[in-house]
Amino acid sequence: MSANADPIEACFREVVQARNRVSRMKVKQVTNTGDRDYLKSVAYSWFKSHRPLLVQSIHEDALETVDVKLRAVLDATAHSSAKTTYLAELKNAKDALSSLRNVSLVPARSSPSAPAVSELPPDFTALASDPVMKAILESRWAECQRCIRANAHLAATVMMGGLLEALFVARANRMTNKAPLFRAKATPMDSKTKKPLVLPEWTLRPYIDVAAELGWISRSGKDVAGVLRDYRNYIHPEKERAHGVNLNDHDPSMFWEVTKSLARQLLSSVSAPVQKSQTLEKPQLTDREKQCLLCVWEGKSIRETSQIFGASERTIHFHLENAARKLNVGNLQHAAARSVSLGLIVPVQKRNAES
Repeated sequence: MSANADPIEACFREVVQARNRVSRMKVKQVTNTGDRDYLKSVAYSWFKSHRPLLVQSIHEDALETVDVKLRAVLDATAHSSAKTTYLAELKNAKDALSSLRNVSLVPARSSPSAPAVSELPPDFTALASDPVMKAILESRWAECQRCIRANAHLAATVMMGGLLEALFVARANRMTNKAPLFRAKATPMDSKTKKPLVLPEWTLRPYIDVAAELGWISRSGKDVAGVLRDYRNYIHPEKERAHGVNLNDHDPSMFWEVTKSLARQLLSSVSAPVQKSQTLEKPQLTDREKQCLLCVWEGKSIRETSQIFGASERTIHFHLENAARKLNVGNLQHAAARSVSLGLIVPVQKRNAES
């Protein structure tokens, strides 16, 4: 078994597990949001976690075969696709991954999942000005990594879910005007009064959904965070038994990458004070910059975007970096989110809802 086979085997197990889960569904169409988010996460795991570990040693053409199959799974999640569609596409993905194993030739590593060295926490000051809360967040950050290194998969996942929930709460508390939180489409409502729930009654699900709606996190971040939220619920033994899901060695490391990314996005989303003149007009983006940002919002890679527009990856980087500079943000996901919030780009879902 090769070093490259570790991420291949991890993705293979995830695809098989996903296909088994779909096969047990007693429906003709997969409409449940949680199930669709789970299936999205399986595909995103390949593109954002497994694939990057393979690009240096496996030919691009071999990886592209798997890309095509898992893109088909992603495309299916955009609609209420048939159960048979998922079963077919996941089988295709499984077959492609099986073929990919044959190109792995180097001896395997013993433990690919656990980080060998602890990563220092980011500066949480922008979200938590209280020194006590800041120290707690830093402690939780370190404890997540200790759980991963100890192969305590469920403990690590529960810890990461708790850390993220605390960060979302902190981000909400930074808002001087909280009205947007209660006007969002994803705002949780009291079933009796039909009024928005007060913030202490919110769970992780609405925080994730509202954060994406307000542009604090990216769309792909929302999808994968939703799966981390669902897996955290497997702390209940009966839920784990009923769903037949077991966390493997790779899952906590994938969720840790998600947690770090969302933490950075939430920190970046805390707006710095702006001059009055800055609030009077929107940044002037070119059409191509807007098109590239829309691709980022939709979760497309630089390579996919370059293929869509028939341009080099370097050119796409150029447009996106220019857009980020004009928007005064530090990363592409935040640039896309801010563009949506300013109305500079309109996602497909929003256009469909308004038409």
